[in-house]
Amino acid sequence: MTAASRLSSGWAKALAVAAAVAVGAAAAGVVYAQSRDDDRPDRRPVIAAYIADVNMTQQELVLELTRINEAYAALKLRTAALRKQNAKLAKSERTLATLRERLGELTPPVEAANLHEALLGLLDLQVAFAAEVAQLGRYVPVEAAEQQKVVVATQALSKALSGATTAAAQQAALGRYARAIDIVATTLDEAEAPPVLEPSRSNEAKRLRRLVALARQLSSSLTGGTPEQVDRLFRSFAQTTAATGTTLLERRAVIAFNRRLRGIADQRAVVNEQRVALNRLVR
Repeated sequence: MTAASRLSSGWAKALAVAAAVAVGAAAAGVVYAQSRDDDRPDRRPVIAAYIADVNMTQQELVLELTRINEAYAALKLRTAALRKQNAKLAKSERTLATLRERLGELTPPVEAANLHEALLGLLDLQVAFAAEVAQLGRYVPVEAAEQQKVVVATQALSKALSGATTAAAQQAALGRYARAIDIVATTLDEAEAPPVLEPSRSNEAKRLRRLVALARQLSSSLTGGTPEQVDRLFRSFAQTTAATGTTLLERRAVIAFNRRLRGIADQRAVVNEQRVALNRLVR
């Protein structure tokens, strides 16, 4: 089972729901009541112009923003599903980046400066989140495919060692295994995991490198080492094969993702506060 596939389905559901809510907040129009009865200079037209610009910018992307909600709501961490969803995730990332860029080009009136800053802050968090989810979608299929190769190589080694009657045959089996695992380790070394899974990727690549070294040392010891050395290396090899050591890292990945979602929710609350403040100002 791969690192990403071990992430709980409950977490995946929470991710999809929270992401949909967060993105939906970015797509929401910024509309305010406007009425004043005092003699102060009327700033409503300036503020209204800014609000209209914000709403127009969002409305130009409203269909794509709706599709982002749909993409996140349907998000599955299963490898086959992710391959099909990658294009949608990539488009979601681009759409949010476009919205952030366009809103960043607007010049808010003084009264809306805090709201503008809060809105851009929210979009910055959402853009980063979308990028990380898209990267997750690209990485998981790679990891799953490489881990399957490890399973196949390990099964082949076990079968070959069980049927080997000479040290030469055992060495040949260990050599094939080392070469296969070395290729997988290289692929994982070069793969780009999202930040929350980077420790898991790095840890697994190191474990595979350790397996390659142990397989080669074990092979050499079959003809040039002592029985005690062979036994020690074999125990180390068996322990390293069995221990992925990713449970704690995956738990930290879940915590990190949840922290990002809480950050988005907190920033959305700031946007709402500033919206209410501006609404109160122009009444």
